[in-house]
Amino acid sequence: MVSRSHEARRWKTEDLERPDRVFPPIVLSSSPPPILPMTESTAEDDFRKWYVDSLAPLRDKGDAGFIFTMVAFPLLERYLRNKSECPEGSDLSPKFFDNIAEIFPDIAVKRREFWQCYRNGLLHQATFPRERWKKRDGIWVMLPSAALSGHDERPVYFDDRVGGFFLNPISFFDHVVAEILANFGTYEEVDSARNRLPVVYDLRTAQAGITPTTGLPLTSETIVAANSAVLFKRLDQSDPNTR
Repeated sequence: MVSRSHEARRWKTEDLERPDRVFPPIVLSSSPPPILPMTESTAEDDFRKWYVDSLAPLRDKGDAGFIFTMVAFPLLERYLRNKSECPEGSDLSPKFFDNIAEIFPDIAVKRREFWQCYRNGLLHQATFPRERWKKRDGIWVMLPSAALSGHDERPVYFDDRVGGFFLNPISFFDHVVAEILANFGTYEEVDSARNRLPVVYDLRTAQAGITPTTGLPLTSETIVAANSAVLFKRLDQSDPNTR
């Protein structure tokens, strides 16, 4: 059986002497074991970095409309579920759709169809559905047409002349983000531990400018190993005799 110290030394030899080897911050869905000194960013800071700043370079790309729209809807749904006291796993309530109408008054009378066409269509099939299954009656029901368009500054509206929705991706995204940031406590609020926001922890020994890593299965052992690896790397860089 290899000891923990031997494992760390083997890691140093095989991995850490590579000049391109870096150790990114750790992104968790809950607090880590209290083993390492770490710095924690706020949920609002992370929201801005992940969903606002990271998409900023795409704002003038005409083909990025689907990206902005498909990012906006999960953020909006979390916010609306919390605002409407409609927890995950429950059917969307009348209050949920009333809040949609309040935020987007131009589609108030078509708010349920709007949600079906955009949220369900894009997040389930990456397109706009033409029909929906009406389970109670066992039939398919036609839906209004839906489109992305930058020709109108309104976030989203329904045009009776063509019988369809038009959504401006940037305006819609900005409207959703502004609504959330103005009421961030509502967005951050959770109905259960299953839906806690991700948390970013940076090792204080980590290098600046490292891209965050998500989905890392963090355990006490991997934290210890990561800390040992970073410390070894710092030694390697500062003292040529340790290489």
